[in-house]
Amino acid sequence: DVTVAEDCFADSYINDGRRGPQRISTKLKIMGVLYIIGQGSTIQMACDLCCCGYATLNIFFHKWTEWLVETQYAKHVWLPKTVEQIEHVTGVYEKLGFPGAICSIDGVHVHWNRCPCKQWAAHKGKEGYPTRVYNVAVDHSRRILHVTDHSHPGARSDKTLARSDDLIVGMHEGELYSQVEFEVFRDDGTTKTIKGLYALVDGGYPVKSPGAPGSKIAIAGSS
Repeated sequence: DVTVAEDCFADSYINDGRRGPQRISTKLKIMGVLYIIGQGSTIQMACDLCCCGYATLNIFFHKWTEWLVETQYAKHVWLPKTVEQIEHVTGVYEKLGFPGAICSIDGVHVHWNRCPCKQWAAHKGKEGYPTRVYNVAVDHSRRILHVTDHSHPGARSDKTLARSDDLIVGMHEGELYSQVEFEVFRDDGTTKTIKGLYALVDGGYPVKSPGAPGSKIAIAGSS
């Protein structure tokens, strides 16, 4: 009997009066996309976890990530601009012994699982496997402030990445935070005013000291 069959398979085959498979929950598809991004897994592995088809998740992955970048990125990833925003970030660093620091910068490597053999030499760095790398700046609360517009081959050095990073170039050339002042203590206990904020980096980046003798972890705007 058709009526009995429809009653038995209502959850699976009837959706709001329309015939066909029940719609996969958007929450499940988002979970699958986040798993792919966070774990670097294949789409098929995520499909097994969120119980949806390969084609469904493959299409949703590209559409949702594109929407995320176009509509949400600028709302959450932005550099401090107002006096209040700058003081909020630098105030935390000052309490930790780094007055004048505005952010921390480092390269973030993303595993390129299907890197062509001819590209291995350019993409295989210290990680031991091919990657694409982005320069990422964060504050001490780990909020992302800035990401380079495009990725680079993983074997490139930090100095090479810095040349194409708008944030680092802007701070070096005095276009960003060059007029912001902060104070440091001299050896005799008196204070000295320095103009130009800096970023905390590791030893692979080009260094321009903000005035602290022997400093090898800072990139300054100007002094």
